[in-house]
Amino acid sequence: MDRQQACHRHLDGFKDKRKDFKMFKRAIIFTSFNGLETVSQTEKRQLAKIINSEVSIINEHLEAKATNASLDGQYRAFLFNDESPAMTEFLAKLKAFAESTAGINIDAWEIEESEYVRLPVEQKDFLAAANGKEIFKI
Repeated sequence: MDRQQACHRHLDGFKDKRKDFKMFKRAIIFTSFNGLETVSQTEKRQLAKIINSEVSIINEHLEAKATNASLDGQYRAFLFNDESPAMTEFLAKLKAFAESTAGINIDAWEIEESEYVRLPVEQKDFLAAANGKEIFKI
């Protein structure tokens, strides 16, 4: 294989990866307490458990604790494969929980991963929510 063929082969592989890159989406969630109702410690634990069901070793910085500081006024962006039902299932759990709880608000948006990575690092999740497609606000 000559140098030109090797270069084309490398570029073809890059095109395939870019195509795969489009198969990923970010689900951005914003959790907050509305202040009108008291949020019990049990409800905080339940919310943290739902959020942590999608936390793994590669995104452990998204881990939630059952505290006001960890849950109130916080953005989190989770990466999902677009072809998997995991994002829909995760957001359905969050939505059902928010609808059954008086003091907790949860907003959710989705954005293509290719758009997300182009956003400035500072306030990335806030900007992703502003540019993303709204899924629900409760």
